Amino acid sequence: MIRINKITLYKCVEMKRIIHSVLLVDDNDATNYLNRILLERCAFARHIYTASNGLAALDHISGRKREKNYGPPHLIFVDGVMPLLDGWELIGEIERQKWSISFVPIVVMLTSCGCPEKKKEALQHKFVLDYLEKPLTKEMIMEVRKKLFFWA
Repeated sequence: MIRINKITLYKCVEMKRIIHSVLLVDDNDATNYLNRILLERCAFARHIYTASNGLAALDHISGRKREKNYGPPHLIFVDGVMPLLDGWELIGEIERQKWSISFVPIVVMLTSCGCPEKKKEALQHKFVLDYLEKPLTKEMIMEVRKKLFFWA
């Protein structure tokens, strides 16, 4: 029988698992900047990109305006309310895309509205992993990491 103490268990849960690429989508450049720094400090992803609206995000996801040819982002943090194409419309567009069986992007909604109805609505979408209230924190990042890597 293997004996695991609380410290060992804690270290197992907090293991540094890094995803390949993240796209931050928010019309507030300061929010994108701060979220990028936080994700970098948490060693969350190898590549972090930003977009200032849903249309720019769609261009990045589709490859039309991707900085490097790393493929579409594995995780997208998206604001709910933005000009041109908001987060809800972006999720709809992502759902309409034809994704290969080996790859499907995952969306986390970041919003200033912590309404339970909106959270329930967001989680109805097949690509939405979570609905979080801004600001993004280290604890939220750790929770997203757990959901991504320890989800069965």
